[in-house]
Amino acid sequence: MRTNGLKSRSEGVSVILGGVDRSMKPFTMTEKDIVAVQVLDRSGHILRYHLIPFLSCLAGVVAAGFLISGKISFSVPVGIAIVAYSIITYGVVPKEIKRRARQLIAQNERNQHPILVEFDPEGIQWKDIQEVVNIRWDDISTVKEDPMLFLLYQRSGILHILPKRAFSSEEERRRFADALETRSTQGIPQ
Repeated sequence: MRTNGLKSRSEGVSVILGGVDRSMKPFTMTEKDIVAVQVLDRSGHILRYHLIPFLSCLAGVVAAGFLISGKISFSVPVGIAIVAYSIITYGVVPKEIKRRARQLIAQNERNQHPILVEFDPEGIQWKDIQEVVNIRWDDISTVKEDPMLFLLYQRSGILHILPKRAFSSEEERRRFADALETRSTQGIPQ
């Protein structure tokens, strides 16, 4: 699919489309990438990742207060629950996410080797040490973006991570973002 128009460079792979050099740099997954995925993938899940844990903290504090005093009170337990929730959310959880990110990188050989990504009007191609995956633009169902990366969700539920540092220029990143936005058979705008 992508063999026509490819040329190798020492800094990455270059795809020639409509006279435009579309270079992307190879990248390896880092701890920061995995942490950013965890944070970005959780966005939009306020109920699951924020409200339920807070209410669980509140219920635990109210129950403990009831067991100790024999009365149900909400003024002190709400304050204690807010403090407990804050400690868990902003202290314990980030450390656990970073620990898990280091573990994922160490355990999966794919994360330790360069990944090459190419894109053209047909879609995106991911090349790593184990396989080559071709994704048509219209197979991408959801895209999430933050300052560090793109998360691309295929209709099949597969998640692909593309750090923005893989783009050789801001213009290249914008073209890619435009193509993701349209996600049609028209592919990349020329």
